[in-house]
Amino acid sequence: LKALEKSVSVTKAQWLPNLVLVGNYNYKKPNRENENRWYKSWDVTLALQMNIWDWGSVHYQTSQAEHRLRQMRRTYDQLKDGITLEVTQAYLSLKEAQERVSASKENLAQAEENYRVTKEKFKQGMATNTDVLDANAMLTRAKVERIQALADYNLAIAKLERAMGTSIGGTR
Repeated sequence: LKALEKSVSVTKAQWLPNLVLVGNYNYKKPNRENENRWYKSWDVTLALQMNIWDWGSVHYQTSQAEHRLRQMRRTYDQLKDGITLEVTQAYLSLKEAQERVSASKENLAQAEENYRVTKEKFKQGMATNTDVLDANAMLTRAKVERIQALADYNLAIAKLERAMGTSIGGTR
């Protein structure tokens, strides 16, 4: 972006005249045979140069440079907006995954307690074999949901890190 801004400045500068200042000082002996002495001389030249025949070309170059700069700014803004959106979505996914991890932890604890209680009831003859199998299936589902929630959480961290271009850490 800065290079294109500089390019626009350079092309606009072609519209301006160039002011040139040149100075010379000489100490010489130009002709030893006719006159054998040293001479001092100096001169100053001030010139103003302006290229009036290329104004159409300069105008075209300037408008092209400005057009490229506008395009690059639009591209930059689009990239910035895209990155902001990606980071926001990744952050929201991470928060959702954190909530699922917490919920799965509680669900797993409840399923473990239910399985323990159902086994005790079975030992005392107060529950059937089907009740124990159902409690075991519920416990297995809770474990699978917990593993899936942790995997989703780690994936959400990785997506956020990628979107931000940095490492945020987290419990993996």
